[in-house]
Amino acid sequence: TGDLIVGDASSSVDGDDFLVDTLSQLRMDGGILDIDIPSGNTAMFKSDLVTKSGTLKFSGAGEHHFRKNINTVGGTLSFDPTSGNNTLYLEGTNTNLSGTGGTLYIDSNMNVVIGNGSTSTYTLNRTLPIISNLSLAANTTLVSNSPTSSSVTDLRSWTPYLQLKTRDVPNSSVQGQLLEVPTGANGASITGGALFEIYNNKQRAYRAFGIPLKNGTIIPQFTDDIDVTGTVTGTNANLFTTTCSWCTHSLFSWDEANSQWSPYASGSTITNIPVGTGILTFFRGARGNGLGDTTKVANEQVLDFKGDLQVGSKTVTLSNSASGSLGGYNLIGNPFPCTIDLREVFESNNNNILSRFYIYDAIARRYNEWDSTGGG
Repeated sequence: TGDLIVGDASSSVDGDDFLVDTLSQLRMDGGILDIDIPSGNTAMFKSDLVTKSGTLKFSGAGEHHFRKNINTVGGTLSFDPTSGNNTLYLEGTNTNLSGTGGTLYIDSNMNVVIGNGSTSTYTLNRTLPIISNLSLAANTTLVSNSPTSSSVTDLRSWTPYLQLKTRDVPNSSVQGQLLEVPTGANGASITGGALFEIYNNKQRAYRAFGIPLKNGTIIPQFTDDIDVTGTVTGTNANLFTTTCSWCTHSLFSWDEANSQWSPYASGSTITNIPVGTGILTFFRGARGNGLGDTTKVANEQVLDFKGDLQVGSKTVTLSNSASGSLGGYNLIGNPFPCTIDLREVFESNNNNILSRFYIYDAIARRYNEWDSTGGG
């Protein structure tokens, strides 16, 4: 058990401050070791890192470069800066993350970059949990896994290796995000699927969702975490909860043509909601909580969605067919697994839309307005 401080608090002038060269290997076999790479300093791993037992922690705010494989057999491997932001580079030509056990933790202050700019493949053979920013370098292929089949049973039992997670802390802004992926001749790509999580606070209220899966979202991805109610016919393929006979509809799309909410029903086929479609959901808490009882306080719940992430540009067709005060308003779901800049959305489409957006705040139960039209 001990601490290892590498370099000083100033920038390195001699290259790598902590080097594990190609003919070596770092293996953790017990105890606790905290390796502190201060800001401005660099750790370089040119050989494999293996954790078998104990705790290996990287706590500094410097850079960490891994050009070979990481294998978590057991123990804990933690990238957890005690202060400041850090960057973890998973690079090399054909490298992988693997492991039959152990715990891998990457803090929200530890951003992750995969690839080195040259043609390379990084393969995930175990979960990579991200609650920070994930970036892909040019010419990089990130390989995750896929479900056995497209059935609801296989989708629910599948554990994606690429995971964009949320921190289950009220009012936390921590959320795993995939930043802009390079395109064109030197573009990057993701093969296989991912997990995308949304944290819901203890507030019984309507919530608006956008799910960033390029092939859309099937309604059973909601119903494994929360109760969804409404009209049921046929075989109830969307798996709505039917134990409450007086519960009304709880999942809606926005009908632009008629300026009204349109409830989803459950019939004999599974409903797929296309990417970019906004989804209004009444949140009662976790599945089985407060169904039919409006006095019941919601408990917190993380909703998880699985599938191929939306990467690259996305065109969403808007409708302006309705009249009246709500004519021209559309409910758009963010199609990307990251935050968006509304000003940039407007400036990229200023010939087609007004610079006025409303975002629903489920906790305050009101709309937050972004308006640059000058019209109030």
